[in-house]
Amino acid sequence: MEVAMCASGHIRSFLWPGVASSWKQAAASFPGARLDLRRDGFFVGHFGNFSRFQTSPILLDTYVRDSFGGDKNLAFKHALNLTRLPLRYLLTNERDGKCEDLRAAWKADGLVTRKCRDDPSFLQVMWMDHCFRQAEKYKYALIVRIRPDVALLQPIKWAFDTRKWNFMPKADSGNVDWFFVIPTTSLKSTWANVVHLYFTRVARWDLMLPDYNLINAKDTIHFKRVDQPIAIVRRDMVLGCRWIAMSVYRSDCVAKEKSKYFMTEH
Repeated sequence: MEVAMCASGHIRSFLWPGVASSWKQAAASFPGARLDLRRDGFFVGHFGNFSRFQTSPILLDTYVRDSFGGDKNLAFKHALNLTRLPLRYLLTNERDGKCEDLRAAWKADGLVTRKCRDDPSFLQVMWMDHCFRQAEKYKYALIVRIRPDVALLQPIKWAFDTRKWNFMPKADSGNVDWFFVIPTTSLKSTWANVVHLYFTRVARWDLMLPDYNLINAKDTIHFKRVDQPIAIVRRDMVLGCRWIAMSVYRSDCVAKEKSKYFMTEH
């Protein structure tokens, strides 16, 4: 089975060697995968300075300075190598991935009539869509959506339904938008409907939040819950454990946060 791992978003803590190297656990777990033969990496990343959550960059900046002379591009190249995922597509933006960058990506995709909005939720979904469009050019059964600042706590559990959008609920409310798995057969139907809605919901900010509007958990025909051991990693090694619904994964997350597990390669 062919699988594309499609990363999009701000690069941030992806530079930590433990975050990038944790992605090997996904590659190694691809059904029938042999790392030296698979070519399934797609990466759309923004450097910029944007951070919705005000976390201290000191730890990460110190690592980049001490290990790469402060060169974030060298640090990024090293991180990509640690994933062991050969790339089929790579796009990096020096800025924050706002409308100017998105319009350039749309132009490359032949989507010259689209209208951009400098809304974080809108931009997030449109960059996902851009990445998916690159993967769609090849023959994949599934596309794994992952944000660059997401780490795998353990190997992925490959119990995905190839006919449905596989998702995880958040522990509090809503659903995880930083990691899900979607069949390529859904790109022109379920996913296309999502993209259409993001162009039409201009006046309703509450209908723009991806973690509340991408997934319809009640629609069991098109969506299926499949929990996975993943966590957001902030630049200061604070992990998003509180959003993990499964207690066993949440406990593992808490332990790895205390030990600053993702600061080093594994």
